[in-house]
Amino acid sequence: MKGETLSREKLAKFLERNGIEAEIIDTGVETPTVVASSEVLGLSRRKIVKSIVFRSEAGVIVAIMRGDQRVSERRLAELIGAKSVELADPKTVKEATGYNVGGVPPVGHDNPEDIIYVMDPKLLECDRVYGGGGDNRSQLSIRVKDILKLVRPKISDIAGP
Repeated sequence: MKGETLSREKLAKFLERNGIEAEIIDTGVETPTVVASSEVLGLSRRKIVKSIVFRSEAGVIVAIMRGDQRVSERRLAELIGAKSVELADPKTVKEATGYNVGGVPPVGHDNPEDIIYVMDPKLLECDRVYGGGGDNRSQLSIRVKDILKLVRPKISDIAGP
C-alpha cells in the first residue's frame, strides 16, 4: 500500500540522515505483534523490541521494551512523575510518532521533542534488535546502541508481571 511505503521511506530517510546502519525488512506479511514478528523472522521474542505509546498528564511516553516483557504502568507512571499512564489511542500514536499502531519503530518519530522515551535495561543485553519498521509489514533491524544515541531514553526497570 502507498501509505505503508511512505512510512518505510520516511524511516529509511531518517536513518540515512543520521548515519545509522540499519535495515528495514519487508516481511511480505503483516507483523503487527511480537508473536507475529518472532515467527516470521525466526527469532526469540527477546530479540524483538516493542515501542509502546502511552499518554499521561506528563505527556506522551514511548516505552521501549524487549518483546518478552510487559510494561508496568505503575512503574512507568512513578518514573515520569505522573499520577497514571494509559495506552495511547491510535490517533494519539499517529500524531505523536507519525506511524500507525503495529508499525511504530523505536526511532524516527515525527515529534521526538514532545515524547518522553523510556527503555528497560534488559534491552541493553542485546546488540541488535528487531522492531516496527514503519508499517505492520516491515521490521527494523537496528543496534541497541543506535537507539540509545537517537532517542536518549531514560533507562529504568519498567517491566511488570
